Amino acid sequence: MSPLLAVLEFEHPWRLIWLAIAPVIVYFAIRSWTLASPRRRVASLVCRLLVLTLTILASAGLVRRGPSSQRMVVFATDISRSVTGSRQVAEQFIAAARQTQGSHRAAFVSFGGKPGAITDQPQPVDETLDAHASDPAAALQLAAGAIPADCVPHIVLLTDGHQTHGDLARAAVGIGVPVAVVPLPPFADPEVCVTELIAPVEVTPGADVPLEVVIRANVATTGTLELLRNGESVARSDVALTAGENRVRLETPLGDGPAAEAATFAVRLTADLDTVIENNQRRAKVVAGRRTRVLLADMDPAAMASFSDVLSSQGAEVTVQRPGQLAADSDALDAFDTLILSDVSSKDLNAAQLEAIGRYVHDLGGGLMVVGGEKTFGEAVFHDTPLERLLPVTAAAAATETERSVLAMVLIIDRSGSMEQDRRLDLAKEAAQQSVRVLDAHDKAGVIAFSDDAEWIAPLATVADKADLLQRIATLTAYGQTNMYQSVVRAVLALEQTVADRRHIILLTDGIPSPGDYREIAGRMAAGGITLSTVSISEGAEQDMLQEMAAIARGRHQHCNDPSDVPRILVQETRVVAAAESHREFRPFALRTLPGLDIASAPPLLAYARTNPKPDAEPLLFAVAGHPLLCWWRHGAGVTLALTSDLENRRSGRWQAWPGYGAFWERLVRHVARQPQPSLLRLTANRDGDSIAVTADLLASDGRYASGARLTATVVGLDGESHKRDLAPIAPGRYRAQFPVRSDVLGEYEIRVRSEDAAEPPTAVRTVFIDYPDELRLPDADEAILRRVAETTGGVFQPDPASVFAPDSRTVDRVLPLWSYLLTVALLLFVADVALRRLRF
Repeated sequence: MSPLLAVLEFEHPWRLIWLAIAPVIVYFAIRSWTLASPRRRVASLVCRLLVLTLTILASAGLVRRGPSSQRMVVFATDISRSVTGSRQVAEQFIAAARQTQGSHRAAFVSFGGKPGAITDQPQPVDETLDAHASDPAAALQLAAGAIPADCVPHIVLLTDGHQTHGDLARAAVGIGVPVAVVPLPPFADPEVCVTELIAPVEVTPGADVPLEVVIRANVATTGTLELLRNGESVARSDVALTAGENRVRLETPLGDGPAAEAATFAVRLTADLDTVIENNQRRAKVVAGRRTRVLLADMDPAAMASFSDVLSSQGAEVTVQRPGQLAADSDALDAFDTLILSDVSSKDLNAAQLEAIGRYVHDLGGGLMVVGGEKTFGEAVFHDTPLERLLPVTAAAAATETERSVLAMVLIIDRSGSMEQDRRLDLAKEAAQQSVRVLDAHDKAGVIAFSDDAEWIAPLATVADKADLLQRIATLTAYGQTNMYQSVVRAVLALEQTVADRRHIILLTDGIPSPGDYREIAGRMAAGGITLSTVSISEGAEQDMLQEMAAIARGRHQHCNDPSDVPRILVQETRVVAAAESHREFRPFALRTLPGLDIASAPPLLAYARTNPKPDAEPLLFAVAGHPLLCWWRHGAGVTLALTSDLENRRSGRWQAWPGYGAFWERLVRHVARQPQPSLLRLTANRDGDSIAVTADLLASDGRYASGARLTATVVGLDGESHKRDLAPIAPGRYRAQFPVRSDVLGEYEIRVRSEDAAEPPTAVRTVFIDYPDELRLPDADEAILRRVAETTGGVFQPDPASVFAPDSRTVDRVLPLWSYLLTVALLLFVADVALRRLRF
């Protein structure tokens, strides 16, 4: 077969049947012959036959089919706001690619929230397109559909990959056209964006709200972050931002008082290097949970008014009763999260009440806090009682008159080279030995010597073996400089970790010590209940500093011009401290503290009840002689706590005036109180593009998933109108619905979900904020999706402009209709036929 015939086809081959009329044409042509010459008659007949044949071939749709490598390239260009600074990059790429266009075809489309019209020439930015959104998937599908079948298809996608609508990766799979991806830098200019304000949905009433601000920047810069609560500025701080993700943590009260029920928090950022300011704010709404319910029992409820006010100011809901009014039914007590017994002993409660309290704690998980002195924890009223079995402490024997308190004393002795003069070191050793002899065997003593460094000559321990301690002191020799600070720090640390009624330091030096924060370490002594006596020898000693240290640590300073006075003065100081009465003012010693429990700034106490901790208990604060002041443990499902000091008496008055008094009790109540039971209805609501996805988990009262329930969600939109619909079950106990929203319109949506099946249906509320269009969110520098589009479609990532129109191995079948050519020839032959028949030559 001829190659020409091999590429010729008919679209309507059945019309070739009309060629059968050719004999009729011949017949009538012969019948109509005139007197013309035979040549003209034959030529006319041939023209008529060709006209007929060509017309029938044109009617039958004669086409020529063959391969073609002509390309059609569609340039899809992103014009959204995230690539505003990169538009010149796109224009330059397109101009460079068109220089090699040749005979190939090109088309152009711009897209933002939706694609524009396909044009054959690059157009200026279409202002009618929504630049606050980006839908590259729709642009890709439009570009693929615009390429005719007789051209080799090719798409060049110029975008940053930041899509607010559609699914670019999924669209790339279905178009079947190679896509060359030209990545445009998002936010090419300096840009800072507040991407999230992370806040808890619900907080404990009166507690601070923890907030975390997530800031993304593409350049290192500085700025100012402002926190607003219900539109009013509550905090402002300077921030230093690095390129990438930055996180700033803040804390602020929910409102002006514990009665605050909800607040809308907003953060605003002002950066030194920034281009778009609309994306510099975020909002979040926080609500107060149920207030902690406290039942306070005291023999004198009127005396508890101030303490009740303290608890109320920290967000608790307080009910005050006499011990005799307490319910003898654990179910009645179950209405409260914490029971506080103030100055109440077991004999103030009957057996039914004590049994109810035990079940309330052990079985129902309630919290019990018992606070009091000897009237509550004294051995006679506390030992072997139901309260003792509930609490983490046991009764201790009362102190006898002959029982003496424990003194822990550290001697700090200068052993620098200057101490060799005038036998100063020998006299200091003699003074130290005489001071040790004054102490009783149950007291504790330690000796530190300092020169170039600090060294424990005798570690802090009881002085039962005085001979060994005296021998250690006798080994001291002089050398080096006066490096005193580290010796003081070591002495303070040792005394803070020892159990004693009184803690004291005697510091002896003859020179000017090396630099150190002596004022701070003296303040630390005062805060820890450690007293300090300072003794200086010679006129060259730094007396002003020593006097100031002694004053801060509630001690005294003495100076010796004559070194021979040193033994007398040290013995005198030791006797004064040893003779101090045992029931003196003391500061609680914190063995361990709860997070948020500040005890360092608390004032001293004067009285406490002697108890001992149980083996499984956890003491937090100690009083003198190693007795626990604050101790807790777990008892069954609940927690009990013992505080062995009265709330309302003259000896705790300084604590009641302490600024941290309310926060102290709030932290203890929060630790002991039964944790609120989670709601049976848990709700999450998140915006996903042009919709809000609402997901609810519903539990039955027995903790199982509640299937078959009917949940409805009501969304209050920006216009104030409510839109309600049912949530569809998607898994056991899980329900879901979606509400359409306009992501380009700023505002807030309130979502309220409730169950329609219960008599008292649980409800849950969430608020979703649209603070700025998603297009203005500074994205991660992630080109993975763009690379995936190129790989999926067989295109190229970051192509060379010269390769866009370069032919490849792909061809397409091009069908060339021949009817126009056939009819043109037929028309010319028709004219020739007429001329042959009508004209005479």
